Amino acid sequence: MYQIDKKIQSEGTSTKVFKLGISEGAEMTNVSVETASNGNSFLKFSFTDSEGANLSHLEWPIDTANEGWEKKMTSQMKRVKHIMTKFLAEDKVTINAQDFDGFCNQVIALLGNSYVGKKLRMKTVYSDKSRLNITSFDKMEKDEADNPASLTSTAPSNGAATEPAESGLPF
Repeated sequence: MYQIDKKIQSEGTSTKVFKLGISEGAEMTNVSVETASNGNSFLKFSFTDSEGANLSHLEWPIDTANEGWEKKMTSQMKRVKHIMTKFLAEDKVTINAQDFDGFCNQVIALLGNSYVGKKLRMKTVYSDKSRLNITSFDKMEKDEADNPASLTSTAPSNGAATEPAESGLPF
């Protein structure tokens, strides 16, 4: 039953890991309600990078019996809205639910298949628990390649040499 021989490779891995930092050409591949082993429901956003590595972003119900729940609820709404507005116009992202299950169902219904095939530029960081996460609000953008109309030339029309345009990236 337990056996180690030449067939067992102890070096390397066949698992693709979402890289730390900026990922170009990532896609959201699914949004769903899942159930944890303890029976609690959670909202799951699934992402795949251009190399096929997967990353999940999970949102759990907020316990309104705990002090400070309002701040946690506001942060959660901001995170979910941030993801949704990468695929929907901001004025279309309106949700009013009485409970977490209703909230999840409305998120899924609003998104529909709007995310299918849309490229994203994402930044991932390590959490305080050493898990790879997408950053809170500010580092997920529609990929420029997904919206060619937004690409513009910075070269002068007279053919003179110019300095490269700033990318806005921190490195």
